[in-house]
Amino acid sequence: MGWTFSDPDPAYYNITRNGGLVAGPSVLQSDVAIEYDVGGLADGGYTFVISANDRGNNAKTVTMSGTVFSF
Repeated sequence: MGWTFSDPDPAYYNITRNGGLVAGPSVLQSDVAIEYDVGGLADGGYTFVISANDRGNNAKTVTMSGTVFSF
């Protein structure tokens, strides 16, 4: 999965999976893709939330949900 945020004064981001922190806090760079590898997940439902913050403490949050099935 990937996200790109644009902000004139970026600070950091966090990624959670089903409520648990899986990445971050990490340095956020404006207009630079943030990639997270979801390979190897077991079958089941997942909700990923990425929260990006700037130095003014403004936040943007994106939620993505999906289900993994093996074939």
